[in-house]
Amino acid sequence: MFEQILKHRPKGATHWQAGYYYNSDECGIWSIWENGKWHGDFKFPDGVMTKLPEEKEPVMSEFEGKSGKWAWEIQKEQQANLVELRSSIENLVQKYKHDAHASSLFGDQDKARVYNCFANQLKNLLKGGA
Repeated sequence: MFEQILKHRPKGATHWQAGYYYNSDECGIWSIWENGKWHGDFKFPDGVMTKLPEEKEPVMSEFEGKSGKWAWEIQKEQQANLVELRSSIENLVQKYKHDAHASSLFGDQDKARVYNCFANQLKNLLKGGA
């Protein structure tokens, strides 16, 4: 149950009791969390309140800290780079196929074979081959 309390805890909550979150500032002024916001004017509850552990800011890993970005930001950028690379390779395959066809029309079969070989190797690379 305590895990659920912490999971749904609003930012700034320092205490919990009977389904409500509370916070207290440095001056000892109490607020209650209701309807999605903090309210300072409330009847202080009777009974024992549960002190919640201090909120901690998410910690960046060593790699993330060096780049100044979160892991999901880095992953999103890498995915975009991968999509761009795939598109560039697909365009290169089309160019080599076009050049192979043009070379064969001009009678240069050796050049056409080389271009076709390049195109096929790049297509294989896109399919996950080595």
